[in-house]
Amino acid sequence: MATDAGQPLHALAAASIQECNSERSDRLVPSPARRRSTQQSTRSNLSDQSDFVPSSPHHKSTGFSARSKASSLVELQWDRQCVLSLDGGGIRGYSSLLILREIMLLVARKERRVAEAPAESSFHPLPYQPNFNNGRRPTQEVERCKCLPCHYFDYIGGTSTGGLISIILGRLRMGIDECIEEYEKFGGEIFGHPRWASIRGPIPFLRDKYSGERLQNVIEDVVARRLPPHQLLVGAGNFSSAPALCKTIVAAYEQKRIRNHHEYGAVGSESHHVQASNAGPYLFRSYNHWGSKQRDATERNPGAAHSIPIWQVARATTSAPTYFDPVEIQNRKYGDGGFGTNNPVSEVYWEAVQMNGNDASSISLLLSVGTGQSEVSRFADGAFRKFYAYLKAAKKLASDSEGCHENFLRFKPSDLEYCRLNVPNESGLGDMKLDEWKKEGDLKFKKTGIRLRNEADSTLAKIKHITRTYCNQPMVRAKLEDVAEILVNHRRARCRDSSLWELFSTGVQYWYMVRKCRKTMELRPCRDSLRRHLILRHNYHDETEDGRRDLEEMVNEGRCNY
Repeated sequence: MATDAGQPLHALAAASIQECNSERSDRLVPSPARRRSTQQSTRSNLSDQSDFVPSSPHHKSTGFSARSKASSLVELQWDRQCVLSLDGGGIRGYSSLLILREIMLLVARKERRVAEAPAESSFHPLPYQPNFNNGRRPTQEVERCKCLPCHYFDYIGGTSTGGLISIILGRLRMGIDECIEEYEKFGGEIFGHPRWASIRGPIPFLRDKYSGERLQNVIEDVVARRLPPHQLLVGAGNFSSAPALCKTIVAAYEQKRIRNHHEYGAVGSESHHVQASNAGPYLFRSYNHWGSKQRDATERNPGAAHSIPIWQVARATTSAPTYFDPVEIQNRKYGDGGFGTNNPVSEVYWEAVQMNGNDASSISLLLSVGTGQSEVSRFADGAFRKFYAYLKAAKKLASDSEGCHENFLRFKPSDLEYCRLNVPNESGLGDMKLDEWKKEGDLKFKKTGIRLRNEADSTLAKIKHITRTYCNQPMVRAKLEDVAEILVNHRRARCRDSSLWELFSTGVQYWYMVRKCRKTMELRPCRDSLRRHLILRHNYHDETEDGRRDLEEMVNEGRCNY
């Protein structure tokens, strides 16, 4: 779906409002000042926590800024951004999902408790739209959280398995429970099937521990099952998406570029590899990011949205050295995104700021979720001589996640509302191997016979127990509550404009389908825009009941699903 490519939703909102209300002399104008008002809170203990940074030194809690009615319609609703950054960490990414689930459950509870308009789902005031599973029943018959992260976060970015989670939550727009279900299957399908003969296997052999082809098949299966059928019919499955939706960022490490090789095929008689000139991560984007006139050092490979298969992006960000072989995409070769930055919070932050006119005050909330603090380098256990230099370089590039967090605290704006959630080192989660996998129900042989392994011995059960203990700590619980409050207020402020909310929450747009109209097939962002065009240019009217019925029928015919 291509319309106004590269424009953020608040730009579409402003254009639509101007068109639909041009006759009004008192048209709303965004306030020139960008001041935040503080909000009272009962959780004063948050002000003493170093990893939750409020918007002012005297601010005891965080909340969505209250602004004047004159500036709220465009600026407050659509110009403010909530950003989510997800660390890499292999199977430990399961902990990140469990922390996010706690937040989304609190969000759902708060949505239902809003007195004036209780919401049963994040689509409110629109009806709930269940995620597609294309005929397959869920493995667990449980009530699922109906609040989707993509309705609360404007940017979702990650690296390694955090990048994979970003794809599932942001690009595939799945709920947190569906994402957890897919991640559990991912762990069994990938980490439960290592190669015996490999660099890290019991039989030494010069190949990576896991099959990249198996990983590709698992990701393709998720995409095939979770994309809407009407998208599959037209060959959807690329990483790029409509510009009005939640934006997805995936970081990978660009190892090599291939000379004499065009992105659509070879253009020379030979092709050979050269080392990539930049040591920073390469960002895959689901949206356009055009470079600024004066190139900033923090700006990563600007350009059009990556219209390549989703599985290629997932392979690029998860190809950890000696675990998965690097993947070649077009004229570049990529490795694990955590190879360059295991905690992508700085990359995700600068990306969101650049996409909003280099205005740091546009960020309402930056949430960073880790996979467990660790004192051990993810590349500590080396392999054969062939990989020694590779791993040595990795140690220099791959900063530990908490180090990235501390560095970010040093340069971030003082008024940025920033929260870091990460299970502490003493829990033991950070010492877990990236690919640790103990399946529930494994058989155990004893002299007395065969018995099932204790469920608590499984990898996922261990991560659940550690993460649940962390989330139940009073100070952590207060932070979760505070983040949930910001997210609910953020969504509530936007959904008041139902036409633009329909675009952001569902991707639905409207096109002109009137014969002999030069704007036929031109997509518009909301119902009001199409309705006004039909009234002004094609003699439709809404003054009588029959006229209103004909007008609404024409508008409904122009509805274009994402």
